[in-house]
Amino acid sequence: MKQLLTYILPLFQLSGMFLLRDAHRAFRCELIHEPPRPSFWRAPNDNDFGGNWQTALAVWKSAGDRWEFRRVRVERTGPHEVTVSVTGRIRPIGARYGVTYRVLGAGDVTVAVHFEPEWDTMPRMPRFGMRMAMPAGFDRIAWYGRGPHESYWDRKVGARVRRFNGTVAEQFHPYVRPQETGNKTDVRWMTVSDDAGIGLLDAPVTRPGRRSRREAPHGHPHT
Repeated sequence: MKQLLTYILPLFQLSGMFLLRDAHRAFRCELIHEPPRPSFWRAPNDNDFGGNWQTALAVWKSAGDRWEFRRVRVERTGPHEVTVSVTGRIRPIGARYGVTYRVLGAGDVTVAVHFEPEWDTMPRMPRFGMRMAMPAGFDRIAWYGRGPHESYWDRKVGARVRRFNGTVAEQFHPYVRPQETGNKTDVRWMTVSDDAGIGLLDAPVTRPGRRSRREAPHGHPHT
């Protein structure tokens, strides 16, 4: 992967241009096509239809798109660090929702989410997370975790823990009835990149301001 020199973080824009640098040149590259958004939904599978989840839990499907910003604060929190805090409400589900981005000079961005429900009558949440989109062409993934096939919390003993790689399309399995597919468990880190090796690294944070470096991809500029 190329070293991240500087960046334009697309928190509230559709622009995801980054300025990258290798040993010979600096160049611009779009890494984010759609910015991170709250996400509480996943596509129902065959088992979910049996419990009528597609209707009973439907309030969560578009809730993330209804996030209303109340406050945006940007502050320099270190010599080479900027923190962006965004707070607001999601009215359809009656919840306070906030995101804190810590942008470090080396190019790392840590993300912390705060979710506080105001009602106790909501149905169960299908999924908690964020979603974003990268431009076409970023179709190669690598990860350190269980693989190479899909694995789940209750079906993973037969999957080995090591470094794997493949294409996005290879993670899909055409089940006869709709089922979850391509999931990975016990993942230490993962990358999504194009055929030139340019892309994004996702890794957990062990404590504020520091990313886990255990088993990080060899040669990555942030290790």
